[in-house]
Amino acid sequence: MTVLKTMRPGDAGTRRYLKRFGKNLVAVRYRGNVNKNMRVTTVEIIVDHGFWMPYQRDLYKCPDVDIQLNP
Repeated sequence: MTVLKTMRPGDAGTRRYLKRFGKNLVAVRYRGNVNKNMRVTTVEIIVDHGFWMPYQRDLYKCPDVDIQLNP
């Protein structure tokens, strides 16, 4: 299915879903399948939120090691 249209909360066509899901609504998408002549409406919502700390790659970085090979 390909995305035909993506709408943000408050855009025309999202009010019904905004009323239902409130501030948890992220996006409403219309998806279409040309082979089956079918259109589907999908709703993206927030179901959980919490504290997140980004992975700090530098804390776990291994030091560079020089290796010398003798033939």
